[in-house]
Amino acid sequence: MLSCGIGWKTATSEAEMAQDISLNTVKDSNEAASALSAWWREQSPAPKTVAVFGKGRDYQLFCEAVPAFSQDILALIDDSGAPGTVSLNECLRLQPKLIITASLPHQETMRRRLRSAGYDGDIILPYKNDPEIGALGLFAYNPALDWPAPGPERPTKRCQPKKINRILLYAPPFAKANARHKKTMPMGLLYIAAAIRKNFPGISLEIYDGHLARHSWEEAKAYLDSRSFDMLLCSYWSAQAASAYLVSEHVMRTRDAVVVHGGVHPTLCAHEAVGYCHRLICGEGERQIAELIRQLNSGAAPEDFKPDPALIENLDELEFPAWDLLPNPSAYDHPMHVVGGWRFPIMGSRGCPFKCSFCSSPLIWKERVRWRSPQNIVDEMDEIKHRFGVERFHFWDDNFLLKRQHTEEFCRELLRRKRRYLWCGLSRASDILKNSEILPLLKETGCVGIEIGVESFSDQVSKAVGKGEFANETSLAAESLTAAQLAPLYTHMLFVPGETIDSYAEKESFMKRLSSGLPNSLKSDSELGQLTTPHLCTRFAAEAPSLGKVLWRTASDSFHHRVNFIPTSLLDDIAVPLKDAKMPDPLTWLARVSQAIFDWNEDDMRAFVRLAPPLWSSMDGNKSIRQIAEELSTKISAPMERTLPMTCLHIVNWSRQSLIRSKGKD
Repeated sequence: MLSCGIGWKTATSEAEMAQDISLNTVKDSNEAASALSAWWREQSPAPKTVAVFGKGRDYQLFCEAVPAFSQDILALIDDSGAPGTVSLNECLRLQPKLIITASLPHQETMRRRLRSAGYDGDIILPYKNDPEIGALGLFAYNPALDWPAPGPERPTKRCQPKKINRILLYAPPFAKANARHKKTMPMGLLYIAAAIRKNFPGISLEIYDGHLARHSWEEAKAYLDSRSFDMLLCSYWSAQAASAYLVSEHVMRTRDAVVVHGGVHPTLCAHEAVGYCHRLICGEGERQIAELIRQLNSGAAPEDFKPDPALIENLDELEFPAWDLLPNPSAYDHPMHVVGGWRFPIMGSRGCPFKCSFCSSPLIWKERVRWRSPQNIVDEMDEIKHRFGVERFHFWDDNFLLKRQHTEEFCRELLRRKRRYLWCGLSRASDILKNSEILPLLKETGCVGIEIGVESFSDQVSKAVGKGEFANETSLAAESLTAAQLAPLYTHMLFVPGETIDSYAEKESFMKRLSSGLPNSLKSDSELGQLTTPHLCTRFAAEAPSLGKVLWRTASDSFHHRVNFIPTSLLDDIAVPLKDAKMPDPLTWLARVSQAIFDWNEDDMRAFVRLAPPLWSSMDGNKSIRQIAEELSTKISAPMERTLPMTCLHIVNWSRQSLIRSKGKD
């Protein structure tokens, strides 16, 4: 049996697992992955035929350790039929010497399957010795890794006029649970850097991606202090704002550099962000940053700059993103939809004409859409292929199929150049139906699937959030995509205004119908869905207090892997258990919840498991969900802000399994 160190263990029998239980000291998935990586490097010689057994998000845990053993991986085992994987039986025919089980909640099941299938080699299991939550502690939120909050006093804003020779472009980490967020290429900064390079080729540029670096605050300060720059340019979302402010405070107090802020949060919350920088750029920044530097280099002070937030009409005039400034582009390794593999983001348009209440896009782009020419888009795809060898692309457009003529011309351009790239994008169901005749053309040019922004599976709920689409349109759109041999992919939301207990059973039934016959890799983005969040300055943020319980506290909470809102329609509903229904194992549900919620620590996870039995017994058909949560909050001496989300998440699970229903419903 191999000895693999802290946080991981090899096991060929129950007895061996029991002997290794004292090695339980890891704090989270990152530390476990680091332990595995270190152990792997120590092996001499290292096993050269390795298989990883798991699926979905389980693989993400291993991405942290991939550099140490990726060249030795023989196969990824996934019985769901996900592209790029093999079945267990197929893998065993390849005779691996070592199998790593990536699935945290089902590691014991996997170990037994391997042994019963006749595998007698070594197995590595991630584990956490906790009698209540087992290995799921590896997914726990560790607040010790978060940065401190910005100080109460705003930094001094004086800055001497100076010539700009060096610029540090900064993408801040998320203020909470940074390590668990998907690594996203900072496209805004890459476009800004390209614009600066075009207008000022003599300026030295550097990108510091704080999200990717995962530095502690002390490490970030040390890095900043070691760099030479005349301008710090920060671009960030609301969930990153506190980190951006902290860095800006430090720079403004320790050096004479111009601090410039831009991006989504500064555009929407200029009144707040302006206190942490010398100059604010709202909206599109490519032209504005060039003009700001031009004026600064002519002797003007930052406060003399008059921004022009007018939208750029001809997007073809923009340079391609400055990818070469990324220290390691392949680190942004979130796999391509359907087919897997390294994908590159690309934007063929900017803007959206629709007015969904929860979305900030109409506020940023003024409900206008501008398109790049198809030739320009394919030129960029060719350039990415030339530089990086990548042939997979994910379009970040708000609605790829909005303009049929543009979509057709793009496909014709790919065919004219005889390109066979693989690509996917996002669209509304109604636009898929309007363009159903050209879906075979998309397939012919390498499209693998289209994401449908479903959000809700109820016509009433969809109307409440301004989505303006209907469930039957989603069904028909999925049928049209399937008929064209394109994968129908779905994004949806949880805790939307208007949802009731029965909504989740209906959603589960609807999703099963849509996904019938598809492998797991082609189903929705998450079993839970993206948690509804009242993002700052959106219409939903203004309406949310009258529509339900808002659990959002600061801008740092503005991410959809946290319960930020629960609708009154659910809180006031009354749950009735169905005849002969029995409470399911809460640990199985926690395994799914912990992969979607990023801000629960181990105590939260234990509380979630312990809450299930008294909650189940409290459903007497007379008390509302809100009343039950209040009683349980008092009983277990926990605040409602903690008990209420856990209560509602259990209700979601039981409804999905058709174990409970709304009172008065057949």
